[in-house]
Amino acid sequence: MGDFRDTPGGAPGEGDRSTDQVAELGPDGEVMRLGWWKVCPGSESQFVWVAPTVDIQVLIDGAAARARAATPVPVPNINPSPEAGSFVNLGLWLAIDDPGVTAARVDLGGQWAQVRAVLTGFDVDFGNGDMISCEALGTPIEDVDTVEEGPCGYTYRLSSPEDEPYLVTFTSTYAVTYTTSTGRSGALGPLSRSTSFAYDIDEVQTVGVSN
Repeated sequence: MGDFRDTPGGAPGEGDRSTDQVAELGPDGEVMRLGWWKVCPGSESQFVWVAPTVDIQVLIDGAAARARAATPVPVPNINPSPEAGSFVNLGLWLAIDDPGVTAARVDLGGQWAQVRAVLTGFDVDFGNGDMISCEALGTPIEDVDTVEEGPCGYTYRLSSPEDEPYLVTFTSTYAVTYTTSTGRSGALGPLSRSTSFAYDIDEVQTVGVSN
């Protein structure tokens, strides 16, 4: 039997039988069942346990809120790196680190709802009006000597303004689904998470050499 709360007398069988009511709690503090004394004239009192009335939509909403709070922002894997910056006409390779699956669950009165958020892809806003979409995790660079952009890639054609690097934004998108103890399941609206960073693009300076 679990812990008890909201009872003047403590556990079942203690205190004033006309007023005692207890809630049995699960391991995470959720209410598993409610109990009180059933008093009938001319018969012996009996303590009765009942499951609380549960609105499964409330559990779905609660699990969804937990999943949204726990879903991470993207961690960009871009080459050249933001610290190094890049050059006009040098192809970029774009990817993000694997965020894994985010799962959250809410239990109440023996009922439960679980929500899962799974990455489907990400968008990149390059800060110059251009945007692209990449599937899944994108493609990390395979050959550091290449000047070609990756399968999920981009090439700047103009340098960033002096002392004003482009603001690049990665936005990851997650498909969100739910399952419940009642057999009800389905999809919720997609979830997005974003992160931004400064990215400096320079011109390649060519110096002529005379003979």
